[in-house]
Amino acid sequence: VEWTVTSRPGHFSPPGWDEFTFGTWTPWWDYGFFRRDDSDGEEETLEGRTDSSGRHRLRLDFLGVEPPRATSVEASAAVTDVNRQTWSSTVTMLVHPADQYVGLKAARTFVEAGQPIRLEAIVPDLEGKALAGRPIHVRSARLDYDTRGRDWREIEVDVTEQTVQSATRPVAVTVQPKQGGTW
Repeated sequence: VEWTVTSRPGHFSPPGWDEFTFGTWTPWWDYGFFRRDDSDGEEETLEGRTDSSGRHRLRLDFLGVEPPRATSVEASAAVTDVNRQTWSSTVTMLVHPADQYVGLKAARTFVEAGQPIRLEAIVPDLEGKALAGRPIHVRSARLDYDTRGRDWREIEVDVTEQTVQSATRPVAVTVQPKQGGTW
């Protein structure tokens, strides 16, 4: 049996909260030109032998992921039988780093100087039930690009932070940016 196990950043939105962003927000216009994307993930190849009844088991230990986010794990097995025929199968699963997620929703991500950014924040569990009384730490930054050198890279400037408490309905968060741009 030859196993190929691949993990990639996944995407998860709890039921009923599709309008919110859970995890890393990627703008529709950024197809990886500026952003260093790790969507290729990590891959591990393993080998084993079936038992006398043709069974083989693979154990996966999920120890953690940094940064914490939903992760898509794909396990593919290819079994070569005594006739040298190969049979294969693949299974994909979504692994959650927690039993609660923080979701944000913004009317827009680009603002003019002096214009406030109004967000909504929510903390649902995996089934979509909104949870009250959870601290939500909101970190806001204007996105800019460092153009020195050969490779442009996205950088965060004008960082602000605040903490609010979750409720069973979305809570309002206002960020007052000093400068216009993409936040």
